Amino acid sequence: IASAPAVAAWIGWEKSILHAFADGFQKAWSEWQRQLIVPSLPWYPPFATWPGPQATPMANVPTPLAAMIAPLFLAWLGAQMVSGVLGHGPVPGFAPPHSPVGPVVGGEVLPNPGCLAT
Repeated sequence: IASAPAVAAWIGWEKSILHAFADGFQKAWSEWQRQLIVPSLPWYPPFATWPGPQATPMANVPTPLAAMIAPLFLAWLGAQMVSGVLGHGPVPGFAPPHSPVGPVVGGEVLPNPGCLAT
C-alpha cells in the first residue's frame, strides 16, 4: 500500500497516516490469512494417485476465494448491518383513480455513505 505510485511521494502527516493504515491493514490481513481454511477442495487431482515417493510442486485448481472458510471474517460479516440505503424509482402503473398504487419498476439506490455499520 505504502509503495503504490499514487501515494509513494506523500510526506509529513499524510505519510504518517498512510503508514499507520498500511500497518493496521497488514496486521488484520495476516490474522485473516492465518485463520483461512481450505475445506476439502479438489485442488490437486494428480495427488490422488502419485507415481513416486514425493510429489513435485504444482499449482492448485483455480478456486474462488468465497469457497474458503474464514472464521474471523465470518464473525465480522455476521455482526455488520446494512441500513439507511435509500431506494427510489418510477411507478409506471400509477394512474389514479383506476390504479392508485403500483410497483416501482427500474428503481435505483441513491449514493449514501455510511450504510455499513457495526
